[in-house]
Amino acid sequence: MKIVFESIYFFAPVYMANMAPVFAARLRWPGGRPVAVSLLGSHKTVRGFYAGILGAFLVLVIQNGLWRSSMLVDITLLHYGSHSILLLALLLGGGAMIGDMVGSFFKRRMGIPAGGCSMPLDQLDYVVGALLFVLPVVGIPWANIAVLLVLTPFLHIGVNIVGFWMGLKEVWW
Repeated sequence: MKIVFESIYFFAPVYMANMAPVFAARLRWPGGRPVAVSLLGSHKTVRGFYAGILGAFLVLVIQNGLWRSSMLVDITLLHYGSHSILLLALLLGGGAMIGDMVGSFFKRRMGIPAGGCSMPLDQLDYVVGALLFVLPVVGIPWANIAVLLVLTPFLHIGVNIVGFWMGLKEVWW
């Protein structure tokens, strides 16, 4: 069970990065211009990209504080003192956002409209993106990666259902 908690804790910045664009849009932050409508659809914006990195950064700041106070050390895969929080935010948050954009690119090529459902691509594109960016810098055991790849789609759908129910998302997936 420990491996599940440490995997989720490690990926909390990525999960926040994936949720942050929804909150930024609701708060009407500037930068709502789509990045490339013909390639990615109308839902990928500059605002969302930066919100994802900022969301990851905020979670990492909290995790760093908890790590320095020796709280939750047992489930921490990162030695926060060895890595720049900004670098980790760029790798995890930026990687998640780029992974999401790559997923959108492939969805557009398959004829799936912006906001359309494509399981499991919608649940894993940001995960793969974040992992590809962070793994060269931070060594994560393969068992934790496997847990993330199996567990994240279920967490993603669960959180999206709650967001849909709360009126934050237009679709449940």
